[in-house]
Amino acid sequence: MRGINAPFLLCQSTILLSSVLFAISPHPAGAAIILYSGSLFTDSGTPVVGGYVIAGTFRAGFDPYNGGEYGGTRYNCVYGDESCNLISGAYDMAVSDGNFIPFGDGAITTINGEFTAIGATSAAAGTPIWLFAFSDTSRNSSYQVLASSSDSTWRVPESIGSFVASDADLFVMGSSHPQGVSLRVVPIPEPSSLTMLVLVSCFAIGSRRRRSGAFTGCVGGGTTRKTRSQVPKCPGPIAF
Repeated sequence: MRGINAPFLLCQSTILLSSVLFAISPHPAGAAIILYSGSLFTDSGTPVVGGYVIAGTFRAGFDPYNGGEYGGTRYNCVYGDESCNLISGAYDMAVSDGNFIPFGDGAITTINGEFTAIGATSAAAGTPIWLFAFSDTSRNSSYQVLASSSDSTWRVPESIGSFVASDADLFVMGSSHPQGVSLRVVPIPEPSSLTMLVLVSCFAIGSRRRRSGAFTGCVGGGTTRKTRSQVPKCPGPIAF
């Protein structure tokens, strides 16, 4: 007979207790209760400590995966630049717009990258569930996850349900992991050709000014290389 795994039993008891407490706490009438868990990793497989994970649903008619332009997903195109590169603050904008409705407060990953969260939703039963994950609590990190799954547990239940992150198989951002999901760098706007031209021009002008601003002036009977503002007026001509 195998020995009892105390940490495992403690974890399971904590999850069960959390579910019971949440079930008896006030929440919208008719709302479904959803428990979800898993682990978050970097793209190199290292557990993410202090990452932020939140599940929820997109409003009816908003498919974050399909309907994108220029080969991008719809989420990245709606909350991105003209080339569907994600812009800063995309997640918060999606929530503010009502396009993404999160389940509660989400969870912060532990020292092992693990997370467990519970929330409620009034979305219709059968609505696809989506999972966001970030490398920190800013919800604006350069590495993110936006995933769902073809597994039936990733659908809003009639009353109470649960799902695990390792079943994710549909990714707008991020990738799968045997124990959960992995962060991937998000597509971000690159400087336009006009912006690059302006930056190069400014650099070139600045370089010419620095070269032309250094000259020989008369200081204390000798000569030294100084800028215009540093050299006192001299009786003789200044050679540039």
